[in-house]
Amino acid sequence: MYGEPPVRLARLAPLVLDAATAGEDEAQRLVDEAAGHLLATLETVRPAGSARPVVLAGGVLGPDTPLADAVRAGVVARWPAAEVRTAGSTAGAAAWLAARTLGPGAATEDLHRTLVAPGA
Repeated sequence: MYGEPPVRLARLAPLVLDAATAGEDEAQRLVDEAAGHLLATLETVRPAGSARPVVLAGGVLGPDTPLADAVRAGVVARWPAAEVRTAGSTAGAAAWLAARTLGPGAATEDLHRTLVAPGA
């Protein structure tokens, strides 16, 4: 299994998250290990004591997943002053970034809120 390309292993993530939610110990161990890797990666680019928000994005870090819960807890423990947010529409965020290239005034805060709103 571990010889598989990461993209093929990624398809198993929802199964592991569901098993962790159901209380399966091995699945929870995998979730905790994954959270540790994500937090270690974040520590390489985030200064100690930073109060800037941390935004979780992507399917496995969406609201109400055990992985997002573990990462949130880790962020709070390492950066207590930082707010942890869950991203809205990542496609909307990409559209807003593209709008920023259209010139001054194109990428307004109102446009951003509209494009990244949950369900957008």
